[in-house]
This record gives sequence, structure tokens and C-alpha cells, in this order.
Amino acid sequence: MFCTFAHDRCEKSGKCRIQRHVRRASPELPLSRGGRHDVEAIGMREHSR
Repeated sequence: MFCTFAHDRCEKSGKCRIQRHVRRASPELPLSRGGRHDVEAIGMREHSR
């Protein structure tokens, strides 16, 4: 349920389906350890590894 890629790598690789990363767009949204996206919190699909 979490994006396992680093934010910058994830954005460049295009594997993250979240166009704007949670950390940048909405800091108040929950993040897992290491600054990963909480996909469930924003109702997005599961991230592919």
C-alpha cells in the first residue's frame, strides 16, 4: 500500500501513480517511516514495485 520508491526517483521513474507527491502536496497527510506515501489515506491504487 506504500510507495517503496524515494520521492525523487519515484517521480522520475513514473512508477508512482500519484502525480504530486504527498509530502509536497499535503504535508498533513499521514506518511509511513522514511517519508513513503500513504496510498490508502488519499484513496489511490496500490503502487507497483
